[in-house]
Amino acid sequence: MAINKVPSSREDWSFKISDMQQAVADHAGPSIVYLVNPNNPTSTIISSDALYAWVNNSRADTLFIIDEAYAEFVNDPAFRSANSLVSGGARNVQKVSHFVEDDSMTLSYPGVMAATASMQSPEFLVHSKQSNDESRAIFTAALDELGWEYLPGQTNFVFHRISTPLKEFQTAMKERHVLIGRVFPPADGWCRMSLGTPEEMHYVSAVLREMKAKGVV
Repeated sequence: MAINKVPSSREDWSFKISDMQQAVADHAGPSIVYLVNPNNPTSTIISSDALYAWVNNSRADTLFIIDEAYAEFVNDPAFRSANSLVSGGARNVQKVSHFVEDDSMTLSYPGVMAATASMQSPEFLVHSKQSNDESRAIFTAALDELGWEYLPGQTNFVFHRISTPLKEFQTAMKERHVLIGRVFPPADGWCRMSLGTPEEMHYVSAVLREMKAKGVV
């Protein structure tokens, strides 16, 4: 078995579906195509029309795994979940489910029940998305002030450039009670900032402005 990683553009970290299609076409045997849409860590989405067209016209020996963990946060009206494609591959889902036995991926029962309850509350989902949208607007406004490039986010995090190495940025932010996540090589000089509540993002924005004024960033 061989893993073929299709590289992203170093300019905006996007990738072309056509490149992935070519990788599958060049492989003689069965293929498993893994896509994260919206993407992690870039927070961007790919064309739903192009993805649907590929899945519906793919070879019988091509299996698609589409990770939509952040789909509820998407604002782009052109985005379509791949849920409707699952009904056409229900038998494949049943087969794959037998291999999902890794203890490290097992979810706790209380966690599953809490998540299920939240998904059954339309009011909570609307509130959560509105809060996330507000937090994103607050943070991207701060990035605009700093003059830091960021990608068009569709999730609950923002992928943005930083002016210092990530390890230094992590240390400086931790001293100000803001924790920054791991690096995503080869995206050196970029940071994946998770969005908190609007109040928390006001604080993070104030920290960045203070650091900028002091020349820390």
